[in-house]
Amino acid sequence: MSEVDWHAHPGRLVRTLLHLTPTQLFWYPIRRLQSLRPAPAPRAPGGRAPSTWEAARQELVAWGPGDGEARRSRADAICRGEYLFLNHPEHLSSIDWTRTYVSPLWTYRLQSFEWATDLAWTHCLSGDGKYLRTLAALLESWLQGAAARRGLGWDPYVVSSRAIQWCYTLLLVAEALPPELVDRMITSLLTQLGGLERRRELHLQANHLQRNLSALAMGGLLFEGPVPSAWRRRWVPAMWSEFLRQVTPDGVHAERSPMYHGLALVDLLEIVCLAKAVGEPVPAAVVDRGRAMGRVWSVLSRGDGTIHLINDSANGEVPAREYLAHLASRAWGGGAPLSGAVRLPDAGFVAWIDNTSGERLLIDAAPPGPAHQPGHAHAGLLSFELDLAGRPVVVDSGLSGYDGDPFRDYVRSSRAHNTVTVDGLDQAELWGTFRVGGRPTMLSADMEDRPFRFRGAYRPFHGRRIRHERRIGREADGAWVVEDEVSGAAGRRVESYLHFHPDFEVSMRPDGFQAIAPGCRVAGTILGGAQWRVVRGVREPPQGWYCPAFGVVQAAATVILMRDPQGEQSFGVRLRRVLG
Repeated sequence: MSEVDWHAHPGRLVRTLLHLTPTQLFWYPIRRLQSLRPAPAPRAPGGRAPSTWEAARQELVAWGPGDGEARRSRADAICRGEYLFLNHPEHLSSIDWTRTYVSPLWTYRLQSFEWATDLAWTHCLSGDGKYLRTLAALLESWLQGAAARRGLGWDPYVVSSRAIQWCYTLLLVAEALPPELVDRMITSLLTQLGGLERRRELHLQANHLQRNLSALAMGGLLFEGPVPSAWRRRWVPAMWSEFLRQVTPDGVHAERSPMYHGLALVDLLEIVCLAKAVGEPVPAAVVDRGRAMGRVWSVLSRGDGTIHLINDSANGEVPAREYLAHLASRAWGGGAPLSGAVRLPDAGFVAWIDNTSGERLLIDAAPPGPAHQPGHAHAGLLSFELDLAGRPVVVDSGLSGYDGDPFRDYVRSSRAHNTVTVDGLDQAELWGTFRVGGRPTMLSADMEDRPFRFRGAYRPFHGRRIRHERRIGREADGAWVVEDEVSGAAGRRVESYLHFHPDFEVSMRPDGFQAIAPGCRVAGTILGGAQWRVVRGVREPPQGWYCPAFGVVQAAATVILMRDPQGEQSFGVRLRRVLG
């Protein structure tokens, strides 16, 4: 449903607006007006601070390039005019920087210049001048084409990301680029940050505002002059405060998305390392919260670098665990991963982790959040992901794209998660690309350690008399039992969904089903007299799809359990890995 048809659903609009903060309500109309005008005109920039610049450069070099081979592959593609974002390739022999290519998000990636550091690092590692020549030509092209200060390239989030990438690019190769180009880049960079200062995304908050403040803080840390000095005094403390506000005390980013948690962790690690390098004190509270974020990352991600796909999450967006661990060791000394039974009450996650056997369970036990900005939340309350023997078995449907993506509505829906629906309705009132009106109410969430037992309950937004309680437990033989009890829905269609990783072929058996993948077989026994069926890759309406990364959609088996419509008894499934 389009975000422009809000007038046809005034009640839904009211339910959405009720959760916004006064700051958001004040800034939304102002931001609308700002978006109709060009970005702010330049302010007088300052100059570069040589001592600060050198210390920051040495720190960046100490981080290393991460996956140098992957960087070189991407850099070679850019030299050929080939751009791959969101798993969608485009060949651009020249770039119109005022144009939207492919989609808004794809254009964001192009305009963010994340690929510039691939060229810079590859030049540093190889000494091949073609990478530097390509980089210089693209920078010249942008500087000439951006004079109008219009288009997606001037969106505050894009400006923030580009500013950070330009800073890193300059730190790496400023001495090798033509001095005149470097001077123009610095002038433009400080101009962009000056405009960003007046267009911070106070209407959106969340990860957008955090990225805005990170860019402004970096400008203050790396440059000298009256304006950058003011940024350092004002925006560095503001950035620390915003991180503390956006990260829950148990160390989870407030948007409860493993992907955005990882991206926020990267930002925090990098800015802490740079601040320490240039002599800017880092508050102890920020370090403590950062350590907690690092520990939580061992819950939200696997050892192979893939992440759990709770809420808006896609693989391939966050650097590898090894890189983050290296940064963490420089920022605050690192930390041990979490294991066993884990409860993160502030964020609403419950987990069971056995790093030796590769068995992992992650349960989403919190309503869409944060309440004022649930744009990246899905209607997946009490959904879970389950890994056995080091491989994903029961999975979330993931994320394939945002604006205009044909699977956007599906991946946000309750039926795309491993949870229950009543009459096919979503737990939350989802609309548009990022909007949520009415929300479910969480009633309880309890966990026991040994043996692992979880019990949680909520009411969906569409039926306050309906109560869904879920119980998940691990048995002595390693089987997992998931039981659902739905009251207040007699005579209505109650269904529970189990989404299997695409590697698994699922076939029916008299008492349930079996899911088989190379090297792994899982038996599922149906409990409570429920009926069941298996669907895979259905298009109308979408069902049985897995989206592990932006632009990637794969057919995958979904087991759908249907409770006896004449009763309200509990029903569920017992999942056990079969050896041999």
